[in-house]
Amino acid sequence: MLVSADGGVVAGESSDVRFAPLSGSRLVISGAYGCGKKKGVYRWRVAAGRLTLTKLQDTCAYSAAVYAGVWKREKT
Repeated sequence: MLVSADGGVVAGESSDVRFAPLSGSRLVISGAYGCGKKKGVYRWRVAAGRLTLTKLQDTCAYSAAVYAGVWKREKT
């Protein structure tokens, strides 16, 4: 997964995914493959070079399975 400064996300072959910030360390994920117009709300936290996304509300099982969890930053 590659997240650009403008919130665009490339996850695998899909570049339609968007991250949009909300208040309170939350974000909206939209455009996930197979989810149609469904949007998910996640809490985010960064510690020790790792991004943790915790599902707060997401009715699309695919995006919840892909995005919820701990992500490690790779140096490019």
